[in-house]
Amino acid sequence: MTKGECALTLIRAGIMPPNRGCTGDETDDSNPQCLTEDEVLILEAWVTDGQLE
Repeated sequence: MTKGECALTLIRAGIMPPNRGCTGDETDDSNPQCLTEDEVLILEAWVTDGQLE
């Protein structure tokens, strides 16, 4: 698993960022300390289309 794939897994599990109260639900943009849905989609596109090995 690449670092990007690992980060996406942790974000979706609600583990990342640590101690921020994020639920892992990227559609919930109410907590400014969590990634927004758009930010998660950008990260996902980077992992899928352009991340270096």
